[in-house]
Amino acid sequence: MTSLVIPGYAQLYNRQYWKLPVLYGATGGLLAGGYFSNIRYMDSGDEDFRVARDWCYLAAGVSYWTGILDGLMSYETKEMIPQRATILSLMLPGLGQFYIQEYWTIPIIYTGFAFGTYMIGYNNLQYERFRSAYNVTMENDKNQDKSDNQYHELYGRMTADNMLYYRDSFRRSRDYFILITALLYVLNAVHANVFAHLHDFDVSDDLSFNIRPTVLYDNMLASRAQIPAIGMKLNITF
Repeated sequence: MTSLVIPGYAQLYNRQYWKLPVLYGATGGLLAGGYFSNIRYMDSGDEDFRVARDWCYLAAGVSYWTGILDGLMSYETKEMIPQRATILSLMLPGLGQFYIQEYWTIPIIYTGFAFGTYMIGYNNLQYERFRSAYNVTMENDKNQDKSDNQYHELYGRMTADNMLYYRDSFRRSRDYFILITALLYVLNAVHANVFAHLHDFDVSDDLSFNIRPTVLYDNMLASRAQIPAIGMKLNITF
């Protein structure tokens, strides 16, 4: 967690000092490249410098992220740490499941993310198309001073009311899928945390829970007699 604020702290903590020059050299060099590319872009307006600036900043962020991830993965311990599994899943969905050896869940997670991403993109594309068509139709109505609805050439005989309905429907669907995908991201971390807690839970044959009917005897103090009674007997073995 300290590495989020102080890059390289995890490498110091793990005593892997040789990684510090690599981390600082890569991150610092990319940040410097992005800074100077931005200066050249501001001076010349050349789009190539803008693209170079964006890629340098993106690569610097990846280098910073990799340093934190390396610190988490390099920390040596024999026990399963739930916090570690949670952070790994937050940094890269599925990585926490790999850490707790729940490999079968990784394809499910990425299938869900792929489907959610596709549906977000599809609904957003349709939303943009119908929004543009609706705006064009409304502008034509205004310029031509007509009270009836105009039709957009891309959609045949579709009224402005139809366009408005589809625009709002696709926008609503897009927002729902954004929410579902975000929820999947959270559940990915929760799953890693819970199953990390359960990883060392003893489920061997030495554990047993048994309930069966039995005959109980009650010693009456007055008569010293044993009176049988029917009841339930509970045995717990661990």
